[in-house]
Amino acid sequence: LESKSRILRILGFRLFSQEAKQILENQALQSIKISANPRYVFDNLLNCLLHNSVSIPGYSTLQEIITYAFSQENNRIISIIAKHIPQYVDNELKPLLKAEEQTYGITLLKKDAKGFNHTELMREIEKKNTCRNLFKFAKKIIPKLKISEQNIRYYASLVDYYTVDRLNALSFETVRLYLLCYVFYRFQKINDNLVNSFMYHLNDYKKKADEASKESIYHQKIESNSYDEK
Repeated sequence: LESKSRILRILGFRLFSQEAKQILENQALQSIKISANPRYVFDNLLNCLLHNSVSIPGYSTLQEIITYAFSQENNRIISIIAKHIPQYVDNELKPLLKAEEQTYGITLLKKDAKGFNHTELMREIEKKNTCRNLFKFAKKIIPKLKISEQNIRYYASLVDYYTVDRLNALSFETVRLYLLCYVFYRFQKINDNLVNSFMYHLNDYKKKADEASKESIYHQKIESNSYDEK
């Protein structure tokens, strides 16, 4: 230990201490508000140690600090949602986690439209109607959570990443956060799909109208020429 301390002094560093741990815990809590991606938090802790000229502690210590930060942030967000969430929102969130994922639930909501035909268009409208109330609530509660845009996207991405079974294995309070963030973005994506579908059909109708108009003019000219020849 003495040799290690001597080497660190020569390099301008100091041993990791309880004081340094407190600094890292504060850094972790700040970092997680920017991005809840564990790798981002881990990299920020290493940069913090380097900036403060402190030696890197054992992996278990860093893991403990990151776990603590995630727990604190998760509890903070969950408590805010629990304070403001009405019962009807929970009643609409829970069916999204049903096991019949091929015909109902979040898996159906995940599926993108495969084209602009009538069947796909009606499915998008149905999905939009299914999560309309959830989107309205998500739009109100998310600003209260005071989380970054990056974190909203990160929590939403976990719904895409996890299967329904995996989501059901997590606490509902945690999954509730993920689902609200997911619905917030998914609803807007469905809206985009419907707008794109509308534009596609509008352009298609316009193209067909132009073609019909040209064909009509062509036939009128032929009839007019035939009449003149008589």
